[in-house]
Amino acid sequence: MDAINALRLFSVAITIAIFWIAPSEEASRALVYSIAFGHYLIALWYSKKRILRITSQPASYPALLLIALVGYLAYANTFSLVIYFAVHHAFNESYILNFSNGTSASRESGDLNNLRLSAVFFNFFVFLATLRNHPDLYFLNSAFLIVGVISTSIPFLFFLSRLKNVFTRAEMVRACAFEMMGLVILAVSFYTPITFIQVVCYHVVSWVFFPLYRMIKAAPGKITEYALLTAGVTFIFILLSPLGVRRYELNDSFFKQQFFLWSYLHITFSFVFSDAQPEWITRWFNPEKGKRVSELAPQD
Repeated sequence: MDAINALRLFSVAITIAIFWIAPSEEASRALVYSIAFGHYLIALWYSKKRILRITSQPASYPALLLIALVGYLAYANTFSLVIYFAVHHAFNESYILNFSNGTSASRESGDLNNLRLSAVFFNFFVFLATLRNHPDLYFLNSAFLIVGVISTSIPFLFFLSRLKNVFTRAEMVRACAFEMMGLVILAVSFYTPITFIQVVCYHVVSWVFFPLYRMIKAAPGKITEYALLTAGVTFIFILLSPLGVRRYELNDSFFKQQFFLWSYLHITFSFVFSDAQPEWITRWFNPEKGKRVSELAPQD
């Protein structure tokens, strides 16, 4: 099994453990929020060079203003965080394989790009179908979501099949492993409820550990710094959470409000600073460079 999919399974195991061990729903929620806050802050810290580079390019200002307006309107009008997060999650999980080495097909390959894009739509519908019982999604008929999963699987499988003579068998499995895992979790959701906060937990846990995979390959000397920063910041947020020291802890309602606010901000600006997306989105916010710049920023 390749490292990325092993990391995904590890993140699922960590998520199950958190919700199994936590003494209450409030405790598990506070822990997930704390991990998320830590991830958001560390992602911002490691993206500082890219932030300075992009904000120094006047040509990027229209795109920055537009995405800021989208984020503001989403938050101000209480657009569903579940749906907003689903878009973010689908892009991340579909394009994370761009960071792995050893793929026979070029990242510029039309069929590979089409496979990644079709995976975005498939993973988006799997996400919504899995959380179909969430109040934010009551307006969507469950049958519609299942039809969405089936219909978006067709182009995904089509573009995957077009790469069968290019990919090795291991690469074929790697290219669709997350989608298969999503279908398994969707099936499980018919027997036991899968909640939004559980999916958030999986997402932030995987993106806490994923930078270590990149650093091992590109900058082993940064591993200790990243691990200590992440652990320290997360611990501080745990102390401030309803789980923390009584004198400093923030109540559950306020902690939840802050989670929503910073999640909207994180998702919105991930389109500016993330590499886990199509090249054309990256070029839109970085027009003077016109290409992806390799960085170790743990920005999902």
